Amino acid sequence: WINSDGLNSFRDTLQHPQNVSCIGVLPAEMVSSTMQGADVVVIPSRTEGMPNVCLEAMASGLPVVAYAVGGLPEVIQSGINGLLVPPTDIRGLADQMLYLLNNPGIRRKMGQSARAIVEKNFDSQHYGLRLSNFYSNALSACTAL
Repeated sequence: WINSDGLNSFRDTLQHPQNVSCIGVLPAEMVSSTMQGADVVVIPSRTEGMPNVCLEAMASGLPVVAYAVGGLPEVIQSGINGLLVPPTDIRGLADQMLYLLNNPGIRRKMGQSARAIVEKNFDSQHYGLRLSNFYSNALSACTAL
């Protein structure tokens, strides 16, 4: 775990530290407004399940750059709504971030695709029902054994 001083020290080593914000944990009511000020969301975790920040970013119309770990490849279609790199490829993560930052048209198109994926698959009205049906079917299959 890196504390905020460590993150800020890291940011200060970058070529353009003024372009990077290390914001840490946000209260739920600040997520949407904070996402609106971003161009891209980076998830540099090397182990992950399905982080809420990925879905929140995509719902905000932002492409996500992340390592291809956990549930992220199930949601991020690399080159369509974000970019994935192998979990040991630090240079690749940096290159993909720069690629999106230097290509605003591609970034916007990926962000629009990200939003569409979340609306289709993770909207609050249908996602809960699909999840409930999944667990009901799994329970029925287990009791049938």
